[in-house]
Amino acid sequence: MEEDRMSQLPDDILLLILDKIDIYEAVETMILSHRWKNVWRSLTGLRFHFHVPSGFRCNSIELRPKILPQCQRVSQFLFHRDPTAAVRGFHLSYDNPGYVNREFMEEWVLYAINHGVQKLRALEINQISDKTYSFSAKEISAPLLTSFRYEAPKAWECAKVNLPMLEQVYLDIYESIHCDNHTNSVTKSCSGLFETDF
Repeated sequence: MEEDRMSQLPDDILLLILDKIDIYEAVETMILSHRWKNVWRSLTGLRFHFHVPSGFRCNSIELRPKILPQCQRVSQFLFHRDPTAAVRGFHLSYDNPGYVNREFMEEWVLYAINHGVQKLRALEINQISDKTYSFSAKEISAPLLTSFRYEAPKAWECAKVNLPMLEQVYLDIYESIHCDNHTNSVTKSCSGLFETDF
């Protein structure tokens, strides 16, 4: 039998390899051997891409069962991840402008922040809800966050923000009349901010 040299590589190298493939394909490498069983649990770059069928209206009954399993899959991934592993980057994106349950979105962002996220991106995010409120949080404190990109029709409501290391921010809130208020609250809380795009 040919020698398995790849499995002899240190975890840091194996994680670099897994970081180059789809995150759920990385999870599937656990079946390769005992050596690979837990490597994926320490991935630091978390990229979740949602497949959203076109032609659905926001809050449509038909859309919810198509999105919910994907949301649950992300939560399951985070639950089984090594709780001591840091998060370098957290990225959510969609095929088309997509919808997500508010509770899931807030759970994921809080997870990323609590694990020291440095780069946070949420692209083309809307929400599935019976109401029209925006995503919200009483306070967002991410002391290690250096880059933030958020594209959505509605702003993320937050009373207090603490982002001392933030250097780059891109906001595209294209249906909000309160964008200036959110821009001001972000810039005032970021002492190291040098690049903005609103």
